[in-house]
Amino acid sequence: MPTLVEQIIRDRLAVENPLRFAEFMNLALYHPEHGYYLQDRPRTGKAGDFFTNVSVGAIYGQVLGDEFAAMFTRMGSPPAFRVVEQGSEDGQLACDVLTYLQRQFPEVYAATTYLVVEPHPTKRILQAGKLEAFGPKVTWAESWARLPAFVGVVHAHELLDAFPTHVVEHDGDRWRELGVTFAKGAFTWAAMPAVTPELAPHLDRLPLPVHLPYRTEINLNALSWVREVATRLLAGYLLVVDYGYPRAVYYAPHRHEGTLACYHRHRREDNPFNRVGEQDITAHVDFTTVAEAGEQAGLSIRGFTDQHHFMVGASERRLREWEKDATGKGVTPAGSAVRGLQTLLHPAQLGMAFHYLLLSRPALPVTPGFRYARDARRELGLNLPPP
Repeated sequence: MPTLVEQIIRDRLAVENPLRFAEFMNLALYHPEHGYYLQDRPRTGKAGDFFTNVSVGAIYGQVLGDEFAAMFTRMGSPPAFRVVEQGSEDGQLACDVLTYLQRQFPEVYAATTYLVVEPHPTKRILQAGKLEAFGPKVTWAESWARLPAFVGVVHAHELLDAFPTHVVEHDGDRWRELGVTFAKGAFTWAAMPAVTPELAPHLDRLPLPVHLPYRTEINLNALSWVREVATRLLAGYLLVVDYGYPRAVYYAPHRHEGTLACYHRHRREDNPFNRVGEQDITAHVDFTTVAEAGEQAGLSIRGFTDQHHFMVGASERRLREWEKDATGKGVTPAGSAVRGLQTLLHPAQLGMAFHYLLLSRPALPVTPGFRYARDARRELGLNLPPP
């Protein structure tokens, strides 16, 4: 029996065949009734399909709270400081951040309003229940178009990797976009009849592949998102946290099957056509291209690093306090906080899974999480001076 969203896609193919993979992915994940992300079921944690940084406990939100407080100070302590999040899922990260700011940084908390960009009504209801205790401190917007320009910070965690992406392949002769068709009782790949004008310039920038056929992804939605955020960020920071690589690593010859992956009950597989609507579909982020899009939109590239180094820098004060505790001079941390931070830091666990990109307007000072980062432009493969 096909899933409900699978049948919807099959009906769509009756009038548009083949269907671009980005549209297939959009329906599988975001169909307003039957998409994977809109279903009333756990997606993260032990009961879900994958773990996130938020899954380890409140410690991640506390570390971010320290970063946001540092951003507030570096911006000169503005009287109105907006923290904007998209991809909030159930609102737990927002709850952890606000709880921590209220307790540890009352001045920052007093100036802060927390805004969640969430287009889906069912999720807004879920988030509102989680964040009810903060009252008018938390507001919602259906889209970036509904936000006035603001001063503050935008943060996105595992958002861009879930944006519907285009899939392309080089067959030894030329690049072509791959779409989806339905044949012999199953979804399968099919070449699109033409490359769209929006996609063509990005294909021209890809390195000529060595291993053939060579398949990869181009996420135009991620670039549009960065440009849209830039139109609203009057002054402040943009922090993107996600799976991904610099462009040279993303499109390396050995990565000839791309980065597209699916997750179901903590098992990874490579076939996006299985369990349509019941499994996560994701592709890594090309951080270089995202950073370029931000720079072209007027943002400055301020930092790029992996999660291990980010956590070491962002948690240095916390770690010193815990070290003092070992000599009886500090405050005893909760065991869950220690274990959570170890998980976030450890290179074999989450420490090397995520990368952090920091952009700002104007060129603001970097925050503690990037104090041990290498030169961002060099790491991203952008060796030219900024425009």
